[in-house]
Amino acid sequence: MQSTSALLIAYIAAASLLTITPGLDTALVLRTAVARGVREAVLAGAGIAAGCFGWAVLVAFGLGALFAASAQAYTGLRWAGACLIAATRPVARFLAKPSVVQACDRLTGAMFVAFGLGLVLDSRRP
Repeated sequence: MQSTSALLIAYIAAASLLTITPGLDTALVLRTAVARGVREAVLAGAGIAAGCFGWAVLVAFGLGALFAASAQAYTGLRWAGACLIAATRPVARFLAKPSVVQACDRLTGAMFVAFGLGLVLDSRRP
């Protein structure tokens, strides 16, 4: 049987490696930094962090245990995720229209849009 410290070291090593591996979040922040500037990239990163925090809170309140115990609840989550992923492209195309971008910039400010993109990107995958 392995000691607790050996397991903790192995966990920290694996978590660190997975943390620095680039993914969708990194691509969003880099794209936002290049296209819109550092300020909006920071807000996109804050949106991503808010999405991670949201999942952590849900798991802390037992949502993970519910999905582990109930196959129906987990299947419902998978279908909801599939629908959200399927809807992402049409919504992204709509939001990419110049008239919509200008309206969003006037109504909410570009900063809110960057934060929202990060939040939505991270919230759609547990």
